[in-house]
Amino acid sequence: CWCKGLYPGANGPGHCRDVSMGKRMRRWFQAMLAGAADAGADIHLTINEHGYGRGDFLDIIANLPRRAHFAAGFSRVPNEPFISRQRKVLIEACREARRGVFINAETTFGYPLSPLASVPSIYFIFDTIGVAARTGAEAISVGGLGMNADGTPTPESLAISVALKRPAKNGGELERAAARLARELVGSRLKDALVSAWRDVDTALRLWPNRGDFNHVFYAHYSILGDRWLVRPIVPQPEKLTDEEKDYFARHRHGSRGGDFENSFFVSESVKNLRADEFKWPLARYEAMMLYMDRAAGTLHDALHETGDRTDADELKRQYCKIMALRSIWRTQKNVVQCGMVLEWRALDRRDVFMGDDAAHKRLFLEGFDDEIENMRELIALLSDSPEKLIRTGPRESSFDLPHNLPELLEKKIVLMSAHRCDIAVSYTHLRAHETVLDLVCRLLLE
Repeated sequence: CWCKGLYPGANGPGHCRDVSMGKRMRRWFQAMLAGAADAGADIHLTINEHGYGRGDFLDIIANLPRRAHFAAGFSRVPNEPFISRQRKVLIEACREARRGVFINAETTFGYPLSPLASVPSIYFIFDTIGVAARTGAEAISVGGLGMNADGTPTPESLAISVALKRPAKNGGELERAAARLARELVGSRLKDALVSAWRDVDTALRLWPNRGDFNHVFYAHYSILGDRWLVRPIVPQPEKLTDEEKDYFARHRHGSRGGDFENSFFVSESVKNLRADEFKWPLARYEAMMLYMDRAAGTLHDALHETGDRTDADELKRQYCKIMALRSIWRTQKNVVQCGMVLEWRALDRRDVFMGDDAAHKRLFLEGFDDEIENMRELIALLSDSPEKLIRTGPRESSFDLPHNLPELLEKKIVLMSAHRCDIAVSYTHLRAHETVLDLVCRLLLE
């Protein structure tokens, strides 16, 4: 039917221009259900509210035929309510109209934390499915089921299965479910360490600064992966690289490569999203996240050291590697924000209004720069040592796919960053105070 919406555009037969949205959708659903019945199939249909105004969708709900259901999507942002006020209104409308409600729950962050193969989000899984169950939904759709390399279900899959069978009604039940799962995985002696690590990961996850991130600056498909943050070197002056070097880190980058965006570290969907002063708040959040991730990793590292080569520590090592991989991804995001903020700051007219002196900026840049080199070295070793695949790769590289030779790309990143470390001195040639010996040597060589 004719539609005025953004995506299909204003089109369609004029005879249905004045037919209500609810009646249009009812006819469409009935046609699909009838076609399925003719083919001998018994199907259910779901529709989510994306792209509809509240009035239209309330009309759709009131006209849903039998076997058609409203699918309420949960927030993909861990620090926002799972069910928005808008969705609560729609769910209640379904109840009043005696229409079914399905819940689509994103529990494993397969999209926003790509390219990680899996995320140790055990607490989040129990919490999300518990909230979904309390809506009284007829069905809950959950992705993320998978197997370990040895053919056993992943802890995330087990958590999803447990949560669907017995959803946690409150925090106490959630804690007991996490403890039972940990005991099943690693035994009574190691369960407390694993539960403690999961809890710290969950805290970091809910600190992740993607609330209100409308341009997806911190979503992997637009930043850490799509904008090549993981494999792109952080260099002080991208504009001064050779064409060959620039082609290396810009290749497959999602979004614009031309004009003002080519040398920016904050390009998402061809939009320069935030000014440098606005990056101070996510940087503080990332630093807090690192404290919790360091504690989670330290807890499991100490537990593994005590167990030695015991076979009951195999799952503990898998969880340690997953936590370290997630830590590495977030660490790269922090370092790109920290270094990119300083680089973007150079071009601002009002830089003295919200930032400190040049020496402080240079130190801030070099701290993030050196930390990212160390982060890449640790990630290369982790990829080699892990019993499980930590980062998804494919046969070749594209905008949203990393190739099998990922460690080689990370090595190139380290080499290129190391070769250009001294370039930061060119931007701050007047600096004399607070210089380290290495900084002084770099400046003298350049001069």
